[in-house]
Formats: sequence, structure tokens, C-alpha cells
Amino acid sequence: MGGSGNERANNSYTGHTSIPEIISDKLYNSIVKIKINNTYGTGFFMKIDKKYIKRCLLTCSHIITQDLIDLKEDMEIF
Repeated sequence: MGGSGNERANNSYTGHTSIPEIISDKLYNSIVKIKINNTYGTGFFMKIDKKYIKRCLLTCSHIITQDLIDLKEDMEIF
């Protein structure tokens, strides 16, 4: 971008079709905020249905580290 610096690129269009509202509502209800000690992050719940049903909490490894798992630290989920 050139010019005065007041121009903004339209980054909202990704080239993919939009997610139907019924799916979006289901996704919205699975998103959580995670608090461990004084660290906050986000994640989401997911159900995997293959041979047997597994319910999982997915987040980044910098939110729930292996050290926190080994120490069995408590976490709050909102």
C-alpha cells in the first residue's frame, strides 16, 4: 500500500464460501477461555466420533504446556 497510510486492505474476503449459520452457532458454543495460574488463552471442545466417541479440549501448546500437565495444574474453563 502506498499513499497517506490511511488506506486499508480488504482482508475479510478469503476466497472460500461462508460457513452456514447453523454450523457457526454450533462452533460458537464450543469456544472457551482457559485460565491457568495467571495465563489466559482460548480453545474449543470437539467430539471425535470414530470407533468410539472421544471428547477433547483443543488449544495451543503454549497455553497448556507439558510442564503444566506433568504438575497437574488446575485450570479454569469459561
